[in-house]
Parts: sequence; C-alpha cells; structure tokens
Amino acid sequence: MFMNFPYLALPLLIGQLRGAGYEVYTKDFTVCFFQNIANKRYIKKIYNLIKDIKKKYNLKDSLEFEKIFKLYNYIENNIDSNSSNKEIYKISLISFVLFPFYFFQKNFYPKQSDAKKPSIIEYCSNRNLNFYIQHLEDEVKKLPADIDVICISKIPDMELTGILTLAMLLKKKYKNKKIVLGGYWFSFIADELLEHPELFDIFCDYIMIGDGEKSLIELVEHIDSKRDISEVSNVVYRDKNNKVIKNGNFSSLNINNIQYADYSDYDFSQERTISMMLSKGCYWGKCKFCTHNYEKNFQIKTINNAINEIKHYIEKYKVEHISFVDDAISPKYYKHLSDSIIKNNINITFSSYVMFDEGFTKEILETCKNAGLSNLTWGVETHSKKVFDYISKSGCFDKRSEILKNAHEAGIHNTINIIEGLPGERHKDLIQTVKFVYDNIEYIDELCIQRFQLLVGSEFSLNPDLYELKITDKQEFSLFYDFEVKNSDIVEENSFYRFFTENNYQKNKSLKSVYQKELVKTEVTKYLAKYAPELL
Repeated sequence: MFMNFPYLALPLLIGQLRGAGYEVYTKDFTVCFFQNIANKRYIKKIYNLIKDIKKKYNLKDSLEFEKIFKLYNYIENNIDSNSSNKEIYKISLISFVLFPFYFFQKNFYPKQSDAKKPSIIEYCSNRNLNFYIQHLEDEVKKLPADIDVICISKIPDMELTGILTLAMLLKKKYKNKKIVLGGYWFSFIADELLEHPELFDIFCDYIMIGDGEKSLIELVEHIDSKRDISEVSNVVYRDKNNKVIKNGNFSSLNINNIQYADYSDYDFSQERTISMMLSKGCYWGKCKFCTHNYEKNFQIKTINNAINEIKHYIEKYKVEHISFVDDAISPKYYKHLSDSIIKNNINITFSSYVMFDEGFTKEILETCKNAGLSNLTWGVETHSKKVFDYISKSGCFDKRSEILKNAHEAGIHNTINIIEGLPGERHKDLIQTVKFVYDNIEYIDELCIQRFQLLVGSEFSLNPDLYELKITDKQEFSLFYDFEVKNSDIVEENSFYRFFTENNYQKNKSLKSVYQKELVKTEVTKYLAKYAPELL
C-alpha cells in the first residue's frame, strides 16, 4: 500500500488519549517514509545501499539483483516524467525502496531451528547487519526531549525488525521514560513473549495486545500512578521477579463508545484520505485460514454513529475519501449507510473490503455508487468449489461473476484477491481460479495474487494434520509458520503466482486501461494455453 494517508491504529489511539485529557505528540514514520521517497537523492541513497549490501555479503550476481538494478534505471529515467503510467511508476518506486527491507527479512531473519543466525536482539544491536539503525537514527534525533511515555504501533505490513530497532533507539534516548509496543502483530505472539524477559531490557517496558482503545488509557493511568498494573487489561509486562506476565481482557470494548480517530497532526496537502473503522471482527468469521475463525467477536457501529463520524472528519479535516478498513461489511449495512449518506447530502467517496454476498444486488451496488462508493476489494481466494467449501470461505460462489459485472457496470473499481496454495488445492483447482480471471477480466480493475501463509491462531494452524499440513519451523516472533503441504502438485514450475510475477506483474498493479487489461488477459491466456488448453 502506498501510505500517503495514515494507517488507522495510531490516530485512533491518539483520539482516545486526547479524549482522556493527555497531551500527545505524533510521529508517523511510515507516512514520512513514503512521502519522502520520490526524489533523486533518496533513490540514489537506496541504490547505494543495495550495492553495499551486495558487496558486504559477497553476494554474486543473481536474477534478483539484475531485476532490482533494471528497476532503478526505469525509475531514474521516469522520475520527472508526466507519463500516463503513474500507477506503474509508483508501484515500481515502492518495490525498489522496499527491496532492502524484504531482502534482509528473507536472508537474515532468524528461525527457531537456525542456530547460525543471530537472534532478533543480536540482529537489532549489530550495526554491521542491521541497516535500519542508520535509517532511523536521524529521525529519532528530531524528536522532542520532554516525552513521558512513548507508544509505538506496528502496522501489519511493516517488518518487525525495523519496529524493534526504532524501539531500541528510543529506549536509549529516553532512558528513564516508558516505552510501549502494540499493534495487531503482538496479539498473536503474546504467549511467545512470555518466554523472553530480555525484550524488556532492550526494547520496551510494556507490550499491548488485543484492543488498545481502552487498555492504553488504563496503562497510562498506571504509569501516572493512578492504577495498579494488575488492573490494566491487554498488557504484557515483566514483574519484579523477572517473570513476564500477560493480563487478559478484563472488560469488552464497545465500538460505539470510543473517541473518534484524531488526525490533527497529519498533513493532508497531498491526499485528503483517511482510514475509518465501521466494525471489529468479521460478520462471517468461518474462514479456516483466518484468525476470526475462533474469535467470534463481531461488533458494528450504528448507522447514526457512523454518519456522525464521517461528518466530523469532513468538517474537521476536509476529507474527500475514506478507506473503510474492516475485514468485511454486509450489503445490508452498506445499503443503510449509503441511504443515510445520500439523505444527509454528504459529499464523500469511499472504498471497502467485501465478500461475495448475494445481498450485493445490482440495485444495492448502484445505491452505494450514488453515495460515493468508488472501490471494492473482493476476497475471491479460490474459484474451485471444492477448495471454497474446504476452507469454509465466505459468501456465495455461483453469483461471483454476476456481482462483479454489476459492480463494474455501476462504475465501481473492482479489485480481486487470489490466494495460491490453499490447503486442499491441487493444480486443477488453481486452473479453475485462473479461468475465473480470464472469464471476468472485463470486470476486474485490479488483481492481487499472493501465496498462502499459515497464520498463527488460524484453524489450519491449530489442526495442521487434519488439513494435510506439516509445520516445519517459525521465524522468531513471526505471525506465520513455515510449513509443507502434503501431496500438493502445485510447484514452482506450474505456479500461477510465479508465472504472473515473472512476467513483470507486481502485486496491486493497476489494470485500469484497456491496454493493460488486454495485456493481463494475454498472460492469463498463455498460462491456460500451457496447462489447460481445453478451457480456451
């Protein structure tokens, strides 16, 4: 994601703290990073960094480095261009600047069974290994001195080592202050944290898990000597006996009773877009690859509360677009929300993640479009009915093409997500998914392909033998297991993901123009012609 606009967690927590009367200073390292990369100086800096990595670790020429240096030449030649392919340039730029991050994650991130690689603590402290240190030190120097509590929220897509490096640098600078780590990631590794009291020497004093809107206020009250630590919910900490303690969720959060997210410290001169949450959890909650399969805790805002919040953001921040970041919202809710937006004459555009629910009729999609709905991201995952049932995938199966067509004709931008290598999927099942893309390319504006990852806490990870999975390892503090799929006939040679990406298609690449759409159809046709010519 090109993070010109803030990830919701930080402004949401800021809103709770300021609502409780606390003074807050905000620094969004992710937004700053992406707002500063599109210049020749920074691009050259990354280029030199990649060359240094290659030289420092005596890495031979490879296809990986050949591609990244070609990408550098493309960026250099187009940085001042006003070409029509701005989306492609933007994605190329992001891929280039993030290369060192993902290269280090792939090659230096320690696994539990790998005794040769350093632990995360050793890695973060080693200036010869950890290039994040140089990148973050200058930013940390800019922070004010008079801070009492520092809270760091890790967003899902950003690499953990960078966050821990930031925490380490902050703990060194603010020696007598309290450092708090939090975010979605830590909730799922909470039990692993119990075995590592040393984390609290180097990185932090507290780690928040679960919902933080209420718990963070409780923690700050504890730091302010107004509450005992035993009364703070959703917190992991080290006690006086060097034992790591995990406090549970003492009381449930009511999504309708929390403060609005506070975006006061953000610069909207480039893009008047914010994120907003309408719900917590998932109204389906049965997909076996997802952690919502066992959480069973779904809440949603009342329509009246949602409308008032939208009005607040428009009036205070002059917002033009809202990205609803919920896992999925039902068509019935969106119908009522859209009716209210129209009734209140609210001028806004919005986007959302959704599942294929037969409630998304042509009439409802047109109503949503009239209210300002511009983009929908659909979870296709697979178009094999066998795999669809096996993974307990949400929504309807037979009406997917009809729903995509109706959304397209209503003028809505359709993104579809595909997951290759799901448990139970064989190559013939994958081919059915590719054929679905081929048949519906006219209604697809954006295509996102990823390989299946075994998420900690999912039904698949809790019962791997039942689903023909073998867990082989896990990186330190990772959300995902390394695994093998038993009896799978999807390999690198017939992988659609590999075929697609090696033909220069990158994740989230726009297919808006007719030329690009036809180009994608051509590549999908090539894949089918090679592996299933009878379907053409």
